[in-house]
Amino acid sequence: MGPGVRTGALVALMALTACAAKLAGAPVEIAGIEWIRVDDEDASPHFARLRIEGERASGYGGCNTFFAQVASDGARLRFSAIGATRMACAESSMATERNMLGALKRTRAYRLEGGELVLLDGAGAQAARFIAE
Repeated sequence: MGPGVRTGALVALMALTACAAKLAGAPVEIAGIEWIRVDDEDASPHFARLRIEGERASGYGGCNTFFAQVASDGARLRFSAIGATRMACAESSMATERNMLGALKRTRAYRLEGGELVLLDGAGAQAARFIAE
């Protein structure tokens, strides 16, 4: 293998590594923060919470704790493999939880607005809004 081929292979490997790193985990500006959902009318007094750390998300849905995988690329954000504990709670708590988990499933992007985290669906509409605790 000549020097040109080795250099080309090294450049291609570095590009693939950069792409893999970019797709892994949550953006730094929203990671490591406890986010409290503020836009769900069913939420009070059960306030759902979200925390993102690298490629994992976890939180409280209103009744149960949940977990999910996180993938991002720039402003694109997606939650997958969403699961939760299975306790039964009052209907108001369960409504909060259904709304929270549904918002995570619909999320395809995010933006920060005045310190608030806004999750967006595939059409760019708000799926959920959070403030930092």
